[in-house]
Amino acid sequence: MQEKSYFANQENEIRKNEEMLWNFIEMKPYNSIIKKYIKAVEDKNVKHRYTAPAWQSVGVQILRIFGK
Repeated sequence: MQEKSYFANQENEIRKNEEMLWNFIEMKPYNSIIKKYIKAVEDKNVKHRYTAPAWQSVGVQILRIFGK
């Protein structure tokens, strides 16, 4: 965020609110998604797909089986 931005003095509050919302929606800490992203970037045996959180990937696979 640029120093002259209208929201520059509210940056910490905005970040805190975004993290709270993310944690509520995803029911998984924000850092776990970042760790999965870093693992995907640094992985020597690259996979076609990385998913996080695991429970969400199971739901996606079930929907795919039923053609959704």
